[in-house]
Amino acid sequence: MSREVLGRQWDQTPEGVVLRRELGVKREGPKRTKHPKSGFSVEVGRETRLQPGSSPPMLDVMEHGHFPGRGPEIRGLGMGPKKVGERAVKHVYRGVSEADYQGIMERGHMQSDQRGNVCSTEGTCATDDPRGAMVYGRDVRNYRVLKIRVHPEDEWKVDPRDSYIKTQQPIPVDRIVRVTSPQVSERGRESK
Repeated sequence: MSREVLGRQWDQTPEGVVLRRELGVKREGPKRTKHPKSGFSVEVGRETRLQPGSSPPMLDVMEHGHFPGRGPEIRGLGMGPKKVGERAVKHVYRGVSEADYQGIMERGHMQSDQRGNVCSTEGTCATDDPRGAMVYGRDVRNYRVLKIRVHPEDEWKVDPRDSYIKTQQPIPVDRIVRVTSPQVSERGRESK
Protein backbone atom coordinates (compact mmCIF):
# COMPACT_ATOMS: atom_id res chain seq x y z
CA MET A 1 0.00 0.00 0.00
CA SER A 2 1.40 3.43 -0.93
CA ARG A 3 2.46 6.08 1.60
CA GLU A 4 -0.31 8.37 0.28
CA VAL A 5 -3.04 5.76 0.75
CA LEU A 6 -1.77 4.92 4.24
CA GLY A 7 -1.68 8.65 5.02
CA ARG A 8 -5.31 9.12 3.96
CA GLN A 9 -6.35 6.12 6.07
CA TRP A 10 -4.39 7.53 9.04
CA ASP A 11 -6.22 10.86 8.64
CA GLN A 12 -9.50 9.00 9.31
CA THR A 13 -8.34 7.44 12.61
CA PRO A 14 -9.18 9.05 15.96
CA GLU A 15 -5.45 9.65 16.55
CA GLY A 16 -5.08 11.38 13.16
CA VAL A 17 -8.11 13.60 13.77
CA VAL A 18 -6.84 14.61 17.24
CA LEU A 19 -3.33 15.42 16.00
CA ARG A 20 -4.59 17.47 13.03
CA ARG A 21 -6.99 19.41 15.26
CA GLU A 22 -4.47 20.05 18.06
CA LEU A 23 -1.68 21.04 15.66
CA GLY A 24 -3.89 23.16 13.41
CA VAL A 25 -2.95 21.17 10.30
CA LYS A 26 -5.03 21.08 7.13
CA ARG A 27 -4.36 18.05 4.97
CA GLU A 28 -3.19 18.86 1.48
CA GLY A 29 -2.88 16.54 -1.40
CA PRO A 30 -4.38 15.36 -4.62
CA LYS A 31 -7.80 13.77 -4.72
CA ARG A 32 -8.61 10.55 -6.56
CA THR A 33 -11.37 10.67 -9.14
CA LYS A 34 -12.54 8.79 -12.20
CA HIS A 35 -11.12 9.86 -15.57
CA PRO A 36 -14.07 10.95 -17.75
CA LYS A 37 -12.99 8.97 -20.84
CA SER A 38 -11.00 5.96 -19.65
CA GLY A 39 -12.74 5.35 -16.33
CA PHE A 40 -9.36 4.85 -14.63
CA SER A 41 -8.82 6.28 -11.17
CA VAL A 42 -6.56 9.35 -11.47
CA GLU A 43 -5.27 12.07 -9.15
CA VAL A 44 -6.18 15.73 -9.56
CA GLY A 45 -5.14 18.74 -7.51
CA ARG A 46 -1.96 19.90 -5.81
CA GLU A 47 0.47 18.31 -3.41
CA THR A 48 3.78 19.31 -1.91
CA ARG A 49 7.01 17.32 -1.76
CA LEU A 50 10.22 18.05 0.11
CA GLN A 51 13.17 19.11 -2.05
CA PRO A 52 16.00 16.69 -1.15
CA GLY A 53 19.07 18.50 0.16
CA SER A 54 17.39 21.92 0.43
CA SER A 55 18.58 24.32 3.10
CA PRO A 56 16.47 26.02 4.32
CA PRO A 57 13.86 23.29 3.76
CA MET A 58 11.79 23.89 0.62
CA LEU A 59 8.70 22.22 -0.82
CA ASP A 60 8.02 21.61 -4.50
CA VAL A 61 4.39 22.35 -5.37
CA MET A 62 3.19 19.66 -7.76
CA GLU A 63 0.06 19.89 -9.93
CA HIS A 64 -1.81 16.78 -10.93
CA GLY A 65 -3.91 17.16 -14.10
CA HIS A 66 -7.46 18.44 -14.33
CA PHE A 67 -10.17 17.51 -16.78
CA PRO A 68 -10.89 19.67 -19.85
CA GLY A 69 -13.37 22.41 -19.06
CA ARG A 70 -12.41 22.39 -15.36
CA GLY A 71 -8.84 23.63 -15.52
CA PRO A 72 -5.70 22.60 -17.43
CA GLU A 73 -5.99 19.54 -19.67
CA ILE A 74 -5.32 16.26 -17.92
CA ARG A 75 -1.89 14.89 -18.65
CA GLY A 76 -1.58 11.45 -20.19
CA LEU A 77 -2.39 8.47 -18.04
CA GLY A 78 0.66 7.18 -16.21
CA MET A 79 2.41 10.57 -16.30
CA GLY A 80 3.44 12.07 -13.00
CA PRO A 81 2.52 15.50 -11.68
CA LYS A 82 4.15 18.68 -12.99
CA LYS A 83 6.12 21.08 -10.76
CA VAL A 84 4.34 24.45 -10.74
CA GLY A 85 6.18 26.24 -7.94
CA GLU A 86 7.95 26.01 -4.63
CA ARG A 87 7.60 27.39 -1.14
CA ALA A 88 9.49 27.38 2.12
CA VAL A 89 8.64 24.96 4.92
CA LYS A 90 7.15 27.09 7.71
CA HIS A 91 6.76 24.41 10.39
CA VAL A 92 8.30 21.04 11.18
CA TYR A 93 6.94 18.35 13.49
CA ARG A 94 8.74 16.20 16.02
CA GLY A 95 7.42 13.47 18.28
CA VAL A 96 8.91 13.36 21.78
CA SER A 97 8.25 11.21 24.81
CA GLU A 98 6.54 12.86 27.78
CA ALA A 99 9.85 12.70 29.72
CA ASP A 100 11.73 14.34 26.83
CA TYR A 101 9.06 17.06 26.58
CA GLN A 102 9.40 17.88 30.28
CA GLY A 103 13.21 18.02 29.85
CA ILE A 104 12.86 20.43 26.89
CA MET A 105 10.67 22.74 28.97
CA GLU A 106 13.14 22.66 31.89
CA ARG A 107 16.24 23.29 29.71
CA GLY A 108 14.58 25.95 27.56
CA HIS A 109 15.67 24.33 24.30
CA MET A 110 15.28 21.15 22.29
CA GLN A 111 18.26 19.16 21.05
CA SER A 112 18.47 15.46 20.28
CA ASP A 113 20.43 13.23 22.61
CA GLN A 114 21.09 11.16 19.44
CA ARG A 115 20.06 7.81 20.97
CA GLY A 116 17.94 6.92 17.90
CA ASN A 117 20.29 8.36 15.29
CA VAL A 118 22.16 6.21 12.81
CA CYS A 119 25.24 8.49 12.86
CA SER A 120 26.52 11.38 14.96
CA THR A 121 25.97 13.96 12.20
CA GLU A 122 22.17 13.54 12.13
CA GLY A 123 21.33 15.89 15.00
CA THR A 124 17.68 16.63 15.75
CA CYS A 125 15.29 15.10 13.20
CA ALA A 126 11.82 16.36 12.26
CA THR A 127 9.38 16.08 9.39
CA ASP A 128 7.09 18.37 7.41
CA ASP A 129 4.11 16.08 8.03
CA PRO A 130 2.81 15.37 11.57
CA ARG A 131 1.94 11.81 10.48
CA GLY A 132 5.69 11.14 10.32
CA ALA A 133 6.48 12.71 13.70
CA MET A 134 7.03 9.40 15.42
CA VAL A 135 8.65 8.71 18.74
CA TYR A 136 11.32 6.06 18.57
CA GLY A 137 12.19 3.70 21.36
CA ARG A 138 10.75 0.49 22.72
CA ASP A 139 9.40 1.85 25.99
CA VAL A 140 7.67 4.98 24.73
CA ARG A 141 4.05 4.86 25.88
CA ASN A 142 3.11 8.53 26.20
CA TYR A 143 4.28 11.04 23.67
CA ARG A 144 3.53 14.49 22.31
CA VAL A 145 3.92 15.97 18.85
CA LEU A 146 5.53 19.41 18.70
CA LYS A 147 4.83 21.91 15.91
CA ILE A 148 8.02 23.97 15.51
CA ARG A 149 8.35 27.23 13.57
CA VAL A 150 11.29 27.08 11.14
CA HIS A 151 13.77 29.92 11.74
CA PRO A 152 16.92 30.60 9.65
CA GLU A 153 19.19 30.58 12.74
CA ASP A 154 18.19 26.97 13.43
CA GLU A 155 19.80 25.79 10.16
CA TRP A 156 17.21 23.12 9.34
CA LYS A 157 18.00 21.23 6.14
CA VAL A 158 16.55 18.28 4.25
CA ASP A 159 18.80 15.22 4.33
CA PRO A 160 18.79 13.79 0.77
CA ARG A 161 19.45 10.28 2.13
CA ASP A 162 16.16 9.89 4.01
CA SER A 163 14.18 13.15 3.47
CA TYR A 164 14.09 13.99 7.19
CA ILE A 165 14.57 17.64 8.11
CA LYS A 166 17.55 17.90 10.47
CA THR A 167 19.59 20.40 12.45
CA GLN A 168 22.62 20.35 14.74
CA GLN A 169 21.46 23.53 16.52
CA PRO A 170 19.57 23.69 19.83
CA ILE A 171 16.00 24.89 19.16
CA PRO A 172 14.68 27.48 21.67
CA VAL A 173 11.30 26.62 23.21
CA ASP A 174 9.79 29.83 21.84
CA ARG A 175 9.91 28.21 18.37
CA ILE A 176 7.48 25.52 19.58
CA VAL A 177 4.13 26.96 18.54
CA ARG A 178 1.84 24.04 19.40
CA VAL A 179 2.01 20.87 21.46
CA THR A 180 -0.48 18.01 21.47
CA SER A 181 -1.92 16.60 24.65
CA PRO A 182 -0.18 13.34 25.64
CA GLN A 183 -0.92 10.57 23.12
CA VAL A 184 -0.72 6.84 23.82
CA SER A 185 1.54 4.95 21.46
CA GLU A 186 0.24 1.65 20.11
CA ARG A 187 3.89 0.64 19.80
CA GLY A 188 4.48 1.45 23.45
CA ARG A 189 1.58 -0.72 24.54
CA GLU A 190 2.99 -3.70 22.64
CA SER A 191 6.45 -3.40 24.21
CA LYS A 192 5.53 -4.21 27.83
